[in-house]
Amino acid sequence: MEPAQLLAIVEGAVRQALEQQQNQFQAQITALATQVQSLQVEAPQIITYEKISVDPDAKCDIPLDIIKSVPDFTGAQDEYVAWRQAAIYAYELFKNFPKSTAHYQAVAIIRNKIKGSAGALLVSHNTVLNFDAILARLDCTYSDKTSLRLLRQSLELVSQGEMSLMQYYDDVEKKLTLVTNKIVMSHDQEGADLLNREVRDDALHAFISGLKKSLRAVVFPAQPKDLPSALALAREAEASIERSMFANSYAKALQDRAQIAEGNKVRAQGKPTRFNKDEQNQERNPHFVKRQKGWPQPQAPKDNQTEAPQPMEVDSSSRFRQKTDYSKRQANESNAPKHKNSSDRSTGQKRQRVNNVVQTDSKEAVTEYDKSVNFLGNTPGFRTSNGGWLGEL
Repeated sequence: MEPAQLLAIVEGAVRQALEQQQNQFQAQITALATQVQSLQVEAPQIITYEKISVDPDAKCDIPLDIIKSVPDFTGAQDEYVAWRQAAIYAYELFKNFPKSTAHYQAVAIIRNKIKGSAGALLVSHNTVLNFDAILARLDCTYSDKTSLRLLRQSLELVSQGEMSLMQYYDDVEKKLTLVTNKIVMSHDQEGADLLNREVRDDALHAFISGLKKSLRAVVFPAQPKDLPSALALAREAEASIERSMFANSYAKALQDRAQIAEGNKVRAQGKPTRFNKDEQNQERNPHFVKRQKGWPQPQAPKDNQTEAPQPMEVDSSSRFRQKTDYSKRQANESNAPKHKNSSDRSTGQKRQRVNNVVQTDSKEAVTEYDKSVNFLGNTPGFRTSNGGWLGEL
C-alpha cells in the first residue's frame, strides 16, 4: 500500500473520532444548560380576581337552600377548615353557572355569612365579590403556616406519659386534625384523600406505640383497624387492670385486718402460762429446779403482819414498860414454812437473830419504886376489886 493511501486512512479515522467527541461534548453542554434553566427561581404569578357579573341570558334553576345552610364564620381559626369545606361543598352546585343570577346570589350569601373579625379582614383588603378571592384571602390569614413535615413528625412522637387515656386520645386527635387540615388546604381533592388515609394509619400506629406498656401489650396484638377501635380496646384493658388492682388491694386489706384481729386476740389472752415461763427459765439456766405443786408456798414473815401496839391504861403505882414477848415471836418465826430456793446456788433470805433481849429499868423508875416501898415502912400492897387488901400492911 502506498504512503498516500495510508495517510488518507489515518486522517479519516482521526477526523471521525474528533467528530464523535465533539458531538458528545455538545450533548453534555446542552444538558447542563437545561439544568441551569430549571434551577432558576421564577417569581410566582399574581392571580388577579375579578368581580363576578350577571348575564341575563344565563339560566340556573337550582334553589339556594343549600347555600343558606352554610354556618357563619366569625374568625375562629379552629373552625375555619370546617367552614371552608362546608362552603366549598355548597358552592359546587353553582360553579358551572358563572354568570347566572343564582350564582351571584350564592356568592353574596356566602360573603354575608362571614362576620366579625373575618368580615372586617375582607373589607380592609377590599376583597371583591368572588368566591375564589374570598377563600384566598381567608386562607392567607387563618390557615396553618407550619410545614406538613413538622406536623406529621409531631404526630408520630406522641406519648401517653402521665396523661389519662382519654386525654391522650384527645391529644392524638388534635394533632391528626392539624395534619389533615394542612393537607386539605394545600392539596387537591384526590391527593388530599390519599394523604389523609396514609396519615390516619400513621396516627393509629403512633397511638398504639405511645400507650403505657401494660395497655400496649393488650392493644398491639389485637391489630385494630382505626383509632376508635384502638381506644375501645385500651379502655377495656385499663378497666381490667383497675379491677385486678382493686381485688389485690381488697384482699391485702382483709389480710391485714385479720392479722390485726389475731394480734388483739393474743394480747387479750394475757401473759403466757407459768409452765411456758418455767420451760424458758430451764433453757436459760441449767441449774433451774422446777417447783412441784405439792410444795408449800412461801409466806410473808409475821413481823410484817403484826399490828402496831395500842396504848392501855396503867396503874399509877406501876411504871413498868410493857413487856414484849420475844420468845413467842421467835417460836412463831421458827414454825413458819420456809421457802425452798429455786436454785441450788442461791441462798435464802438472811435473818438476824436477837440473842440478848434484856430490858433494864431506868434509874429514875427504881428510885421512885423504892420511895413507894419505904413510904409506910412495909412491903407494898394493893386493894383488890372486892375491897380486900393483899400484901403486908
